[in-house]
Amino acid sequence: MTKVRMKKINTLMFLAIISAQVYADEISSKIIDDAALKKAGYITTRYTRYNGTVCDQYEGDLKAVKNYQSIKAIHPITAGEPVYIRFTIIKEAYKTQDLALRRLAQLTRPFKFKTGSWYSKTCSMKEGFHIGSDVYFVATDAGMFRDHIPGFIVHLKQILKETGQY
Repeated sequence: MTKVRMKKINTLMFLAIISAQVYADEISSKIIDDAALKKAGYITTRYTRYNGTVCDQYEGDLKAVKNYQSIKAIHPITAGEPVYIRFTIIKEAYKTQDLALRRLAQLTRPFKFKTGSWYSKTCSMKEGFHIGSDVYFVATDAGMFRDHIPGFIVHLKQILKETGQY
C-alpha cells in the first residue's frame, strides 16, 4: 500500500471512532428492563437523548447524570387507526437527596405561562417522583396521553420495587 492510501485509511478510521463517540454520548442505558416493561404492557423504542422543553431546564447549580428510555404501549388505545400510548422515562441521578428534592420541586411547580399557550399545555404533560437521590419523571409530547401518566407512574414504581431499585 502506498503512504497516501494508508493515510486515507487512518483518517477514515479516526473519523469513524470520533463519530461513534459522539453518537454514544446521545445513547443512554436502560432504566427499566425490557421483560419487566413488557409485563406492564409497554416496549422500549429507543434510548436516545430526551430534549425536554423549557419546563425541564435546570435552575441553579443542579447537575445530574441522566438516562432516557422512550417507550410505547404494546396494544393500541383506539379502535380503527391504531394509536399507541408513548412516554419517555427520564432518570436523573444527583449527589444528594436534597438536590433531588430541589429538582423534583422544579419539575412539578406550576408554570406561569399564558393559559392556552403551547407551554401551558406541554409543561403539565409530565409527572415525577424521587427515590433517594434519584429523580424519575415520565413525560409525553401528546396531550391525549397526559391522563395515562398517573397510571403508568404506578406501574413504574411497581417495576422499580420488583427489581430492587425502590
